Amino acid sequence: MKKKNCLLLFALFVVLSFLTSVRALSFDFEKKAIHNVVTLENITIPASYEFTITNKNDFDDTFRIYTLLAVTITPSQVEIDANSKKTFTLYVLPSEKVKEKCRGVCAIKYYIRNSKDVVTDIVRLEVLPLSSIISVELPESVKRDDKTVSIVIKNEKNIDLGNVFVSIDSKLFKGSKQISLKPRSSVTVILETSDEIGNLESGTYNVSFDFLIGNYTYSVTKNIELERYTKIVTTETKHFGFLGFTTTITKTNVGNAPEKVRIEVKKTRFQNAFTGYSIATSNIKVNGNVVVLVWEKTLKPGESFTVDVKTNYSLPVIVLATLIAGATGIYIGKKPKMIVKKKVKKIKTKSDEFALKTIIFIKNKGMEARNVKCVDYIPKFMNIYERFAVEPSVKEKNKLQWNFEKLEPNQTLLLSYIMYSKVKPVGSVELPKANVSFVDEKDKQRVVSSNKVLVLTS
Repeated sequence: MKKKNCLLLFALFVVLSFLTSVRALSFDFEKKAIHNVVTLENITIPASYEFTITNKNDFDDTFRIYTLLAVTITPSQVEIDANSKKTFTLYVLPSEKVKEKCRGVCAIKYYIRNSKDVVTDIVRLEVLPLSSIISVELPESVKRDDKTVSIVIKNEKNIDLGNVFVSIDSKLFKGSKQISLKPRSSVTVILETSDEIGNLESGTYNVSFDFLIGNYTYSVTKNIELERYTKIVTTETKHFGFLGFTTTITKTNVGNAPEKVRIEVKKTRFQNAFTGYSIATSNIKVNGNVVVLVWEKTLKPGESFTVDVKTNYSLPVIVLATLIAGATGIYIGKKPKMIVKKKVKKIKTKSDEFALKTIIFIKNKGMEARNVKCVDYIPKFMNIYERFAVEPSVKEKNKLQWNFEKLEPNQTLLLSYIMYSKVKPVGSVELPKANVSFVDEKDKQRVVSSNKVLVLTS
């Protein structure tokens, strides 16, 4: 009998337990993710979900929402009227330790409890680093003439980062701005390029971004290329001197990249012989009578290269002047120091004969002359009139000779005579040179002749 009663009690317990387990819950709930991403970094932006709880009880009840993990859930409890439902936003923020253990997709186990029932559920969220959430898009390159640059900042995930202060710094541009990074959104930031961009060398430059999100600063660095710009400015000036000229050639690299420049100057072989340079040539090319002088150098941005090419004819002029002076000296040295000039003029006679008066001018421009003799000849058809200013030492039919012991320096002699002919010649009469011989200061015998004279008879 006792055994039978025990079996009945056990059966009753099983039935009661079954009835309890299949009893309907005293509430229902629904959830939908709003923002299901949290940052791995220490930023207090929770995941959020839209919750709706329906209270099936005939009395007001309190619903507690909690977890046994190091996760903050807000709100932790909700008051719902009898036979009513309430929709609210539930915020879930894992602790740093939970984030570290739960990178990527994470399932958080939590509980909902009211006065009658307890329900276990999970919320799924993603734990991601900011590098997977925020992306920055820069243009591949900028030009030195660009005035602005556009930068696109994106929030790639389902998380509301809210108002973010971003600071951008680079040699090419810089600036700061507050932007709003809503879930899966992008913001375009336009910055003016730096005033110094025209002085910068082409190449790759870093661009640093600092995002201030709450109290946390997230930094990232990107690269951008400053495009190559090539321009060489050439100036050439000439300065003329008394016996030459200087050509100054300057090449300046006003681009933003190193550039090899070349300066060429053409000269004739003669000019090149008297040309000097401020800098040694890189190369010299000769083509026939033309000499090409070449200078080459690689210029950095903003660097200049100047070459002075000076052609100076002073040396050849001095040499030529020396030669002329020497030749002149030789000529003067060889030139007789005794001056002899002969002059003839027609004169009238009473008997209307053809008569000529001859004047011989002698001047000693050198040192003392000794044993001076002046000899003059007359045409054979002419006769000598026997009256003289200075009596000749020798008188022959067609020859007159004057002898002087010496002539002092700068002493002058004036000799004259008259000759006549009863027959007037036709046309003209050519009178020979008068010759003066003497011994100079070096005891050398010298002979100096006068000019010939042509007399028209008509």
